[in-house]
Amino acid sequence: MYGGHEDDWDADNDRNCSGLTLRIELNQFSEDRKVITTSSSTKPNGDSRCKSYNDLKQTVPIGSVGGESTNISQYSTLRVKSFEPLGLPSWLSEGREEAGWVTPTNLQQICLPSLLLTKPPANVLIQSPSGTGKTVASVLTILKNVNTNNNFPQIYCLTPNEESIVKLNSVLKPLAKSKLNVNVKLAAQGETISRGHKLTENIIIGTPRRVLHWAVRFRAIDLKKLTLVVVFQAEEMTESKSEAEQDFQKIFKQLSKDCQLIIFSVCCDNELTDYFEKMPIKELVSFKMLNTGA
Repeated sequence: MYGGHEDDWDADNDRNCSGLTLRIELNQFSEDRKVITTSSSTKPNGDSRCKSYNDLKQTVPIGSVGGESTNISQYSTLRVKSFEPLGLPSWLSEGREEAGWVTPTNLQQICLPSLLLTKPPANVLIQSPSGTGKTVASVLTILKNVNTNNNFPQIYCLTPNEESIVKLNSVLKPLAKSKLNVNVKLAAQGETISRGHKLTENIIIGTPRRVLHWAVRFRAIDLKKLTLVVVFQAEEMTESKSEAEQDFQKIFKQLSKDCQLIIFSVCCDNELTDYFEKMPIKELVSFKMLNTGA
């Protein structure tokens, strides 16, 4: 069971309302895709309403492609057969090819436009089985968004345990090295910082407890300066009343309203989607890949 009751999100920050959500179901073994619901999440004042798909198309513009205005529904129907239309910088494209990421997976073809092209950035929830390409999608999104002109943490990769930290770093760091001055800091066991030290690394990978400790007790990280937070294994992060969930809520409440949130999970149940719909997020695009067919 997941936590996140409406009362839990009574944050004293800029995120004061839940917004429209687009839920999309995918088939792992085909190009089938279905919009199953578009709804407004429950507001703090109890107002809950539903909008039709056509209403949503008309009222929720959130991005652009090629300079033309687009919206949530248009991105849900956009599929890329290659990485080229996604606007990756040359150094990242070269690193992607060296890593052997030549053709996007079925999941990546559908999700990467929402992850990489929307302006302002879309908040995205991706639920799919292992081996469908979530890690690669996350790494491309992280590295495309990093700004090496800033000498403070901008991107936080939130993982539930030490094993996940090592795994993500093993994929991300080789590509980060292909871009000068992209630095990664692991908030992992054995990693220490001095009181008063301000972190200058662009990307932080770590558990919520350690990052919260560094941010609140040592003031080494300004969470309001984060532009992107990526949540891995969200099913573990949101387990009701767990230490991880409580820490995640504390971190979320300190983020700026413009911080992009991307959530990944191998769990494909509706309860997880409901959990994030209750959060005070303006818009959420939810992709769920069903492991059906062969």
